[in-house]
Amino acid sequence: QNYFLFSPGENANKWAEFCDEGKMAMGWHIGDISKLKTYKKIEETLKETHNKKNQSSAAKANWQFLNLLKEGDIIIPKKGQRKILGYGIVKSDYYYDETKKDEGYECVRKVEWKEIGEWDYTIKIRDTLQHIDTKQEIHEIEKLIGGFDNYESEKNLNFHNKLDLILIDDFIFLLEKIDEIILSLGLVRSDKRLTFSAEGDT
Repeated sequence: QNYFLFSPGENANKWAEFCDEGKMAMGWHIGDISKLKTYKKIEETLKETHNKKNQSSAAKANWQFLNLLKEGDIIIPKKGQRKILGYGIVKSDYYYDETKKDEGYECVRKVEWKEIGEWDYTIKIRDTLQHIDTKQEIHEIEKLIGGFDNYESEKNLNFHNKLDLILIDDFIFLLEKIDEIILSLGLVRSDKRLTFSAEGDT
């Protein structure tokens, strides 16, 4: 089980709808992200759709939504950088809702919203979807909203899970941008193989 901050629309303008329908959603008008699959393809599609060079944050949010979220994860919706709106538990795999494609919120997961309200809380990150990887921040939010139901954050902040997320969210995320890594680390690409030349190697 892992914990994620989530923006339900711009300034939480989709929050009421998401509560009523028991879901969380995103999309950016780029269609079914399961067909794009990789971070690089998602980023390229975002750039083409929105005619902006820097789409790394939006691409990462979509990639995480597709690949990292799992049933049982805790979702903490936020409004801007000053409000927490409660929490919920992911209840489904990713699915695509074509009826919402014109709204740009066609990429969906079911969520059981367990607590709904408004609590003042300073949020340091601006990403639409962001994994919380510090025990301190989880405890602060848990204390603020009165706990995560029957979930024990001390126990369920499984640092094996955290390691898994680091390996997936950082390592594989970086591999998706392999060309930049090649240049920065001095790797040499030959055909489909990568080799590293270091003095003294044989």
